[in-house]
Amino acid sequence: MGTTEIIEILQGWNGKDNQPLKEFYGSIDMESVIGTLLQIGSDRLDLRPQITWLIKHHLENHGDVKSSQMEHLIMKILPGSDWATQLHIFQVLGHFDDPNNEILAIIRAEAERGVRGKNKFLRAWSYQALFYVSSFEESFREELRFLCERAILDESPSVKVRLREILRSMEKAG
Repeated sequence: MGTTEIIEILQGWNGKDNQPLKEFYGSIDMESVIGTLLQIGSDRLDLRPQITWLIKHHLENHGDVKSSQMEHLIMKILPGSDWATQLHIFQVLGHFDDPNNEILAIIRAEAERGVRGKNKFLRAWSYQALFYVSSFEESFREELRFLCERAILDESPSVKVRLREILRSMEKAG
């Protein structure tokens, strides 16, 4: 399947019903087209939500994404993307085991912006992304604990649930 055909399929998504994306996913060998999807996502902001949804779906279905592809996703697609794209990326960070300092800095910067945003889903997962960063940057853990404890006082109920989970995980980790 060529780039033009992939773009046409992605453009046909209505932004709500994921069934066409599931059908597209079922019709392709994701691991052979993920490079093409990442390149498209680098160039086309309007297609990033669809692309990141496909990558998230792939990982949730026990697919594999190479570290270099995760790096591309974070370095080239995450910064400045819309909330849905960022949400999808934050939701799959647990599949990325070896981020370097540059990757962690990008995640942290975007997540810090996300916790100040209006979308409660993105805020919740932005806190989770900061927790992910803290698992590699021990010096950041106390700052994150303080941020979560302060945020839990004012956040919406759905975000509070995520904050409580993070604080419990931080307690268990010591």
